[in-house]
Amino acid sequence: MSEHQVRTGGIESKLDIVATSYVLLSIIGLIVCIVISQDDKVKAVGLSTFCIGFGVGVLVQGVLSWVLIKAGAEIIRLLKKIAGLPYAGRISETEGMGKSFVCTDCGASVSVLDKYCTNCGSKLE
Repeated sequence: MSEHQVRTGGIESKLDIVATSYVLLSIIGLIVCIVISQDDKVKAVGLSTFCIGFGVGVLVQGVLSWVLIKAGAEIIRLLKKIAGLPYAGRISETEGMGKSFVCTDCGASVSVLDKYCTNCGSKLE
């Protein structure tokens, strides 16, 4: 049994970058809306509350998109792990143990607790 080698460059790592960028842009959007709402012309027209509400909406949408994009990246990692393919990043279920393992004979993902490979039947050390 060998430890999973973490690699970078897969679509799942690019999705992580997109998700983080998206939430950062939504935070910037909220800040811009707050700054605009403080303008005297905006206050005179009565759109100050609308601007702040719009900014909060942008932030909520950014956070929800972040969650969905991160979930998509996690699904790709899990599918790659099941197929025995290398994947970039960490799968959330392994964070507690910190490691995932693969069979040295066939390369299939195996649990730390497995005594035999579920794919090829080889005895695991």
